[in-house]
Amino acid sequence: MPYCLQYVSMKTILHTFVALVSCLTMASCQTDGETGRSMQQAPTTQSTAQGIVEHKNVSECNALVTAGEAELLDVRTPGEWDCGHLANATFIDFYKPNFKEKVSELDKDQTYVVYCAVGGRSAQAANQMREMGFKHVINMKGGIKDWARQGLPIEQ
Repeated sequence: MPYCLQYVSMKTILHTFVALVSCLTMASCQTDGETGRSMQQAPTTQSTAQGIVEHKNVSECNALVTAGEAELLDVRTPGEWDCGHLANATFIDFYKPNFKEKVSELDKDQTYVVYCAVGGRSAQAANQMREMGFKHVINMKGGIKDWARQGLPIEQ
């Protein structure tokens, strides 16, 4: 794995870890208003106003893309993209102010597998896409880091 992927991934992992700990802390305090029971769950799908975002592992996403059933959308930064990306992926930087504008140019009826370094940004991007009316959006859990760990090809 290229050094820059390792460096960016560690930085992203740290940010994701901090966000995850914050979310888990808040979730542990939430209860169902009617029953008073804790509402702790880790769903593999996430409901948005427009539907459901699926969260699939690298193997499942690779199978969909290989079969021609989904397109790849890379939402990492330009520096991360330059370090390596998945073949035939469309690149739209999640952190750019024009992210939604660029995404709105994509076919809303197409199935997209959205990925980033480890899965945090891609989950946020997938939720935004569903809210924008995209029919079928899949977040690739583990991101390009898990893809590389499984020995799958990465283009430079």
